[in-house]
Amino acid sequence: MIRHFNLYLRKLFEKQLKLETEQIGFEPPDENWRNYVSGIHKRALNIYLVDLRENHGKRTNEGLREVRNGVVSEIPAPRWVDCHYLITAWDLTSPDIAHGVEPTLEEHTMLYEVTGLLPALETESLTPRQVYDPDPVPADFPRVLADAALPFTILPGEGFPKLAEFWGAMGAGYRWKPAVYLVITLPVIRPERLLEPPVTTLVTIYGQEHGNGNEMEKEEIR
Repeated sequence: MIRHFNLYLRKLFEKQLKLETEQIGFEPPDENWRNYVSGIHKRALNIYLVDLRENHGKRTNEGLREVRNGVVSEIPAPRWVDCHYLITAWDLTSPDIAHGVEPTLEEHTMLYEVTGLLPALETESLTPRQVYDPDPVPADFPRVLADAALPFTILPGEGFPKLAEFWGAMGAGYRWKPAVYLVITLPVIRPERLLEPPVTTLVTIYGQEHGNGNEMEKEEIR
């Protein structure tokens, strides 16, 4: 589902920020990414999944049960994972302030536009069905979760706690860039197991026990 959420973000930014597919990437924003942006000669947006943490507050042992074609299946309660993203803007045009060419200002404009778009996801209660669209929700995805609201946090007040370490890991002397920090909580669906078919019929059979003439009663569940 993480892949589909990535594609959802790409589609959102392509449409709303008028960007092309090549202008949005998910690779680490390191020297390779910088070289890539230099090669396309366009501004770019980097959406990097920097961390994954289980959301223990949403852990439960209550499984989900569904009936499909007369067979009861039990799906263990999903694990909920907080996906931490850092979104950065990139414009590697050589600055020429005297002639009004200031790529850093262009980067700040992109970040401003991103921060204007993302809060709508919180208020509109993003659901798995929206994330997978236009593809259908996978067949093994619990229907009861398909339209469940996905918890979403944008620009938390404490910020990303290890931003300095993050940029330090991207290469020696790497320039620290501001980033939009967002966290979305996604369900990790665990394999289901099949249970017995549901009880649909109770059959009572009356008869006589062979040999002694005693009457008997027998019940069968089908």
